[in-house]
Amino acid sequence: IFSIEFEYIIIMKIIQSLWSGNTQDVLNKDFGWIAPEYHYISWALSSLQLNTFYEDITLYTDTASARILIDTLRLPYKNVICNLDELSYYSPKLWALPKILAYSLQNEAFLHVDGDVFIWKKFDEDLIKSNLIAQNMESATKYYEEIMQKLECSLKFFPDEIKSERRQNNQIYAYNAGILGGNDIDFFKIYTKKAFEFVNKNIEQLSMTEIENFNIFFEQYLFYCLAKKDEKKVTVLFKETIGDNEYKGFSDFTDVPYNKFYLHLLGNSKKYNKTCEEMAKRLQEAHPEYYYRIISFFRNKKLPLQKDYYYSKSNLQSECDFILDFNRLKNDYKKSTLEIRNKQNRSYQPDKIFFRKSIVDNNFKILISQKQQTETELRQIYERQLSDLNVFEFLLEQILLNKFNNISEQYLYARDSSCLQYYEYILKDKRLTNLIVFDNLVEYIKTDYNWCDLVQMENSDVIAISKADNIEGNAVYTAIIPECDLKGYSLANIDELDLLIFMILKTPISIGQLLNELKPSFEIEELESLPTQFEKLIFGRIKMGLQSKTLKAIIHK
Repeated sequence: IFSIEFEYIIIMKIIQSLWSGNTQDVLNKDFGWIAPEYHYISWALSSLQLNTFYEDITLYTDTASARILIDTLRLPYKNVICNLDELSYYSPKLWALPKILAYSLQNEAFLHVDGDVFIWKKFDEDLIKSNLIAQNMESATKYYEEIMQKLECSLKFFPDEIKSERRQNNQIYAYNAGILGGNDIDFFKIYTKKAFEFVNKNIEQLSMTEIENFNIFFEQYLFYCLAKKDEKKVTVLFKETIGDNEYKGFSDFTDVPYNKFYLHLLGNSKKYNKTCEEMAKRLQEAHPEYYYRIISFFRNKKLPLQKDYYYSKSNLQSECDFILDFNRLKNDYKKSTLEIRNKQNRSYQPDKIFFRKSIVDNNFKILISQKQQTETELRQIYERQLSDLNVFEFLLEQILLNKFNNISEQYLYARDSSCLQYYEYILKDKRLTNLIVFDNLVEYIKTDYNWCDLVQMENSDVIAISKADNIEGNAVYTAIIPECDLKGYSLANIDELDLLIFMILKTPISIGQLLNELKPSFEIEELESLPTQFEKLIFGRIKMGLQSKTLKAIIHK
């Protein structure tokens, strides 16, 4: 007599949705990102990482988006359903509505994954087999409570489940829909019908509200209220309840795949240069053909790129040319056969080097409006800031023209391609025997005021020009890192601890030796009472150094 055991395998359909919001010129629309190319880099990385672990992935989209994602980028979706053009009646600011429509069309177990979500392993079976699935429970801040109160004053209709929850004066909770789905299809039929009803019965009133803020209430808050009312269990990927403005580490690409398997670039993280560049590096490293397909497509369309590398001046056009050159440079860099210096100097445009005097002028106007000091005192501050800015610009110009001018752009591009392996090598197991070194191509400037942040914020209406810790006499240090983009450099804030680390790491040493050489600079009592905190602090500085490219690992070949 033989017994046969069958393994029960949960099959979950993965779906994604992208709506252009009635815009035909989708290549010039940023979709909430710092630049349009990162929108497509995100979609490529999200879908390709999903495709690494799941075969059955369906995209719901509209005609304009399908032309790019499918016809041009050829992303590997098993099914493409081009039905979101029917949402043309709605405001493009209702960005959660295409997700609601996609949920409503499901007749079998599914999981919707946002296009700014990236995975590095399969979801656990216990999660996949659940009736209702979400990323995590989210608690709202006072800010969202105030938004809800405004909506209650403006809108004429609310679902009964929301009205019941509001009558109990409970804090607002919601389920983050980075992933949303499950096996309870009947629930989703009811939920999506109520969501559309919530929107449709308030169409005329929406123009009098901040429409973007309405999205979380007809998608995530309604989902929470309905599940609570029906006493439905929602299984979440992350057990802890997270405040709506407290998502820490969800966009940290340095932690994958050894420490995290899931990232979700929420809200403002899409506007951070560093985050977007690291996302692009992940796509370039794991799926180079798709990365260079996007780059070559933008270049051939003569569309500007936020991160415009040196090769915009070269003859490279096709994705094949880019990939061949990329692989050649990576191999040469590993073999240490790439020349660091060129015979031909780089040319720097003055407008790329200098900041605007208007930054200081604007700050002066802000201080005057606050009326916390006399005009004479403010004028003295203004003169000190302007003088300090002139010093910063002069020193930066000298570094670019005299020290960075002949650094090989190809060498820097190859350097960037090696950065990702440093994170896992140094941070995964935190072995004290691993070697690390300061990149001696990096320079730094000492000033009285912080000019580093202004590079990232120069389009902001309000810019704070501050001294270090707002203490008179404290110096501000800015690292100047050579780059292979057309700008030619990046900046990073550093402090005296960073400078000390740089001095110790002038030659390669082990992390353990670095820790030992740093100990005399700390109080003995602190080291004895908080030894793990000391190590955590230094590894944190090493991590920031790897991110800014002021430090690099020595990996034995």
